[in-house]
Amino acid sequence: MKTRGLVLILIVGLGIQGCKKGPDNPRQQIAGEMEKVLKTELLDKWYPQSVDTVYGGFLSTFTYDFKPTGDQDKMIVTQARHTWTNAKASLRYPEIDQYKSNARHGFEFLKNAMWDKTQGGFYQLVDRKGNVKGTDSSKTAYGNAFGIYALAAYYKSSQDTSALNLANLVAGKRQSRSCLEGLFSAPAPQWNTDQASCRCTINGGYGL
Repeated sequence: MKTRGLVLILIVGLGIQGCKKGPDNPRQQIAGEMEKVLKTELLDKWYPQSVDTVYGGFLSTFTYDFKPTGDQDKMIVTQARHTWTNAKASLRYPEIDQYKSNARHGFEFLKNAMWDKTQGGFYQLVDRKGNVKGTDSSKTAYGNAFGIYALAAYYKSSQDTSALNLANLVAGKRQSRSCLEGLFSAPAPQWNTDQASCRCTINGGYGL
């Protein structure tokens, strides 16, 4: 009788323990799957494959089997996102050296190629070498907001104060002002929002 009672207690105890662990298992499984996708299907696929070791910054155009293709023009939004991604990855996976160096690589391109050294602010689009495309030296509030986004992440991961200083320069520019439709998103190179070419979009608003 005592043996049967002990067995019953063990069964009930194991059942309670199983109930406690049960709800966590699906979440742990999903978390594991998400971690695998993040690491092996995204980060391992894009880096260092997308790092432009010739002209700086990152390549963004690939074929279906992930071979670089096309002119590889570089847009502030994509260059900023690549930089932000590597900065964040360097914090999550500090044992992997390439993320820190990739983030630094992206920051250098933002600072040296995409930044307008005369008027300030990030150009919207440059060619692969970092030259402004044709006569289009426009800037957007949306793109510059992503520049701040990348600079802040890089500063957090590296403590490089030059990134913080550059972010403050962007934030200090007259890159937008209120209007009925949203925010001026495409100021001229001189940040003159009164020009006829300047347009308002909600896109610039949520970017900021």
